[in-house]
Order: sequence, then structure tokens, then C-alpha cells
Amino acid sequence: MKKIFIILSRDPRSAQIMMFLINSLLKKNYHIDLFYYETKLYLDAYENFNFTNKNIKIHPLKIDKSNKFKFIRRIFHILREFKKIRPTHVFTVDKKSFLLIPILSFFFKNFIKIHFILDFDDPKKETFKESIITKIQFFFSKYVDLIIFPSSERAQTFFKFSKKINKKFSILSNHFPINFRPIIGNELYKILKNRKMNYSKIICSLGTIGNNHYHEELIQSVNDWKDDKILIIAGWPNKNIVNKLNKIIEYNNLQNKVLILKNVSEKLWLEILFKSDLGVCFYKQDSISHKYMAGPSTKLNNYLLANIPFLACDNEDFQKFNSKFNICELVDPSKPKNIAKKVNELLSDNLKYNLLKKNSKIAFYEKLNFDVQFKKIYSDLINLEENIINFN
Repeated sequence: MKKIFIILSRDPRSAQIMMFLINSLLKKNYHIDLFYYETKLYLDAYENFNFTNKNIKIHPLKIDKSNKFKFIRRIFHILREFKKIRPTHVFTVDKKSFLLIPILSFFFKNFIKIHFILDFDDPKKETFKESIITKIQFFFSKYVDLIIFPSSERAQTFFKFSKKINKKFSILSNHFPINFRPIIGNELYKILKNRKMNYSKIICSLGTIGNNHYHEELIQSVNDWKDDKILIIAGWPNKNIVNKLNKIIEYNNLQNKVLILKNVSEKLWLEILFKSDLGVCFYKQDSISHKYMAGPSTKLNNYLLANIPFLACDNEDFQKFNSKFNICELVDPSKPKNIAKKVNELLSDNLKYNLLKKNSKIAFYEKLNFDVQFKKIYSDLINLEENIINFN
């Protein structure tokens, strides 16, 4: 049996694509040892792992104040497990877990190295510590057999920074599988009733709640929304951001128009998503990752799954994306009145709204789904196995 170590410095459920990949590899009869960081945040949101396939063993590392010592223990634990199991593949996700590749390569030979680069930035914009780790990632990436990116634009930017030319890579965005069946909660109506929020339509912004998603401008735009529309912002907040946003809500007297829900459960997240009429997908252009979110964006792919139109940043990346698929409306999110104008126009134009829904459904089933991309990833994997390791 082919054996895979998947090593993350996060909970794999924080990047939904990892869960889809793990389950697909299990169906292909791979045995997986999953090493990851376990946090209370994700245990509260998703509860414990419940894999139905028995060919997986999980190795959680709990996060607390003694992370440096636990990280060292984690390295020794992985080395011991590697010696015992002798995996044929090692998948590392993001740069901190990638630090294990040179260590494993020093002690062991003849295994396939696959690296996922979900997010990265220019080292010049990072802290000294982060920039050192990024430069290590740049250097050792030349020894990896396959690199997987969430978009070709991020791949090209990474190779430009790392000065690697024609390195083999594949694309795996945050798309959902076609047969994904969400388990939707049933508590949103009660929450809205308790808050005395009457509405005709729901607009949602799901994901990270932070300074780089134009939430302040989005909330201010609600002043000019028509016909009892309400805004729900739900997800995981950065430090102090919720207090800041609540002050804007109170100042504008929008308590019955805007609802912020933090650290929501998966069931409530999906309920908000499927009961919304419009999504919001805004990113400030303050990092390489945020410049290239058309495709990788968790927000975008949730809206695709639920088949609801959405508003996105009017930047070059989304312009290129929308010229192909025509599934959203683009807007400059730095101006609240621009946002309000787009919200009011789109939700009052049934012809355009339904066209975007139709295009979204076609795009999801034909192109923007996990199944299409996994076929290519699996083909690359088979080719690597044939060229590098004899499994007979």
C-alpha cells in the first residue's frame, strides 16, 4: 500500500481543499498519517475528526504557550513515525511544515516530496523571522518533486521571487466537489428573531473578519441599502476587529440591519450561506495572496456551492476571472456608496441576477469544482510514482 504523510502547521479544516484531497486519496487506497495543529477554535466549529475510512491515523499537536518545545517534540515524533512506517510520499502544507522536508531528506531517501503553497508574501514585507522561513522555502523548493498552488498567478509570482524556472506545479483551488452535500443548521431564524431583524433579503460576508476585507466600508454602505436588506458578517475575527465594527454599527444606528457572528459552527455557517441572496468577496490588495483570490478564495467558492451571485473587488485578477465566467459584479469596495449602488441594482434586476446564477451553476459543474482539478493532481501523482519509486 502507498503511504502518505500529510504535515500541516494548522488544522486541515482551515483549508477546505485539504479535507477534500485527504478523502479523495483515501478512496484511491492510500494510507495517510495526518500531522496537524489542533486548536479549540476549530474543535468548537467542526468538533472532532470523524473519518469513515480506516486507512488514516491522525497525530494532533495541541496549541498552547509552549509551542516552541512542542514543535521540537513534533519533529522527533515525525522522525520516529517515518522510520517505523517508511512513507512513500510526504505532503507538506505551507512554509512552517515545509521546514521538515530538509530534515527528513537528511535522514531518509527515496520518497516523493509534494509541497502545498497556499499563502505567501514578499519577504521584504514580512517580519524578520517570517522572511527567513520564506527564504528557506524558496531555496529548498528546488528539491521538491511537485509544488501545488491555488492559482497559476500565485505560482508564477512564487517562481519569480524564488528565481526558480520551469518548476513542475499543479493547481488545486478551494473548489468544492460536485457531490458535496452540506449539513445545514436550523438556528438562524431564531437568532434574527431575537435580534428583531426583519428583512427582505440577506447579504453575507463569510470568512475571516479583519481589517483587510473592507468590512468597515461594507457596514457603512448599509445606510443606503433599500427594501429591508440585512448584512450578516460571519467567521473568525482578527484581534479587536469586532469591537471596532460594532462601534461603526452603533454610530450609524444599524443594530437591526447588521449582524456579526464570530467563530460560528460549520452548520450555522452553511445555513447563513444557503439562506443568503448575495455574497461579498472583498480583499484589500495588501499581500500577494490577496492580489490573486479569484479562484483560491474560500468566500468565492462558498458562493459557487450555494449558487448565489456575489460582489467582488474590481481588480485585475477578478476582472480576468469574471471575463471568463460572468458570475459576479465588480465594485471598488473602498467607497461605501459604490457598494450600496451595486447591491441595490443587482438585487432589483431579476434578469441580470438570474443570469449570474445560471452562469455560476455552469461554471461550477464544468470547471470550478474539485473533481476536475483532482483528476490532474492524481495523474501527476501517478507519473511521479512511476518515475521515482518502484512500488512493486
